[in-house]
Amino acid sequence: MTFPNYEIAPSQVAMDKWDTQIYYFNENATIPGDLRGPMGSYYSTTGSNNINAIFKYYLIWSEAEVSKAVMIYRVATLYLRYAEAVNRAGKPNLAFAVLKHGMNEEALSVDTIVPRHEKYSVYTDSTGTFIDYVDFSNIAFDQNIGIHSRGCGNMDRATDYVIPFFNSKEDSIIYVEDKIIEELALETAFEGSRFQDLMRIAMRRNNPAYLADKVAAKHTGNEQAIRSKLMDENNWYLKK
Repeated sequence: MTFPNYEIAPSQVAMDKWDTQIYYFNENATIPGDLRGPMGSYYSTTGSNNINAIFKYYLIWSEAEVSKAVMIYRVATLYLRYAEAVNRAGKPNLAFAVLKHGMNEEALSVDTIVPRHEKYSVYTDSTGTFIDYVDFSNIAFDQNIGIHSRGCGNMDRATDYVIPFFNSKEDSIIYVEDKIIEELALETAFEGSRFQDLMRIAMRRNNPAYLADKVAAKHTGNEQAIRSKLMDENNWYLKK
């Protein structure tokens, strides 16, 4: 897709990322596409027919809400930051639940979603006391859904959207962190935090290629020059 009349437009890499997601109606009915792409994060009259069809379906069944407010911090961003933190605290299943199920009492009560040792400070086989930062029992959280569900439907029904089996917890943590950074791209695109998100993960892993590869991928024609420049962390910052 091209945007000949736009000074600023989404990269092909970004559009492909939304288009290659899977939207779940249920475990047996899916179509390609993420609602947060065409007509969500950018406008396209010729974008994915699947996305446009879903978008129009939900427009029919929802009422438009018009309001004005100063946005301080988006709720979805806050939950993704929470997921990133608890994942690195050694709780990858809790972090993944943010993406797939949402932080609500019903999801957190299921041990196959979040195992007991990741959510309880004290527990037995039948009871447990939630760690304070895992207590989402307040009614205000009852309608929470997984962040990935915001664009991809009923992800709690998706049997293939899971943490694969790994031999070590560290591998699980790295896998979930990759899913979180991908979700940040899908959810917070064009909001000004992508480069800093990539910097944070690259520095944490002591791996500048994590940032360099992802930034360079969107620069068609001079990918290698961009990558080479960004492999030097000194080039990540604006200087006088």
